[in-house]
Amino acid sequence: VDLSFSGGTAICSGSVTPSAGYGSTITVTLYRQEGSSWVYVTSWRGTATGSNTASASGSKYVGSGTFKVVSSGIIGNGLERPSKSVIRSN
Repeated sequence: VDLSFSGGTAICSGSVTPSAGYGSTITVTLYRQEGSSWVYVTSWRGTATGSNTASASGSKYVGSGTFKVVSSGIIGNGLERPSKSVIRSN
């Protein structure tokens, strides 16, 4: 999962590759920190079949602040749900 900024625009991406020939789905979600809480901003979703990599990416104008991106992958019947996150400030 990756989070970068171009001016006030957050650029987010993530991917997941199954270990066997299962389909996969990934959701990449962007949050803004407000106090001690993380507030949902937006999300993107991608899907793939077989052993292909599922990826999702997008950009959103957010201005300045601290942001977190979480990528959540679902593989096959949901037996694997790898999740990764990154926090960065702009």
